Amino acid sequence: MSRFLRVCGWRVTTEAFDVRLGQWLCFFGAPAIVIAASLKIPELSVTEREALLGILASLGVAISVVILGIVLPLAQRNPAEDKTT
Repeated sequence: MSRFLRVCGWRVTTEAFDVRLGQWLCFFGAPAIVIAASLKIPELSVTEREALLGILASLGVAISVVILGIVLPLAQRNPAEDKTT
């Protein structure tokens, strides 16, 4: 089990790359959510109010994903904290 935990702890990429990749995924994922919802909702048999609610819900999720992409760099550790003397 300790070998498994040791292997899981290996870093494949840098933390800066992970943060940047997460930002790009958030910024490109948000419009994809709205587009997917806009294309799928008309196919469903829903009333106008339900369709409006669905579009607003998808916009809320998309805005939340964009906000996540904006605050994602705050999760990155300060490089000065890694250097211990």
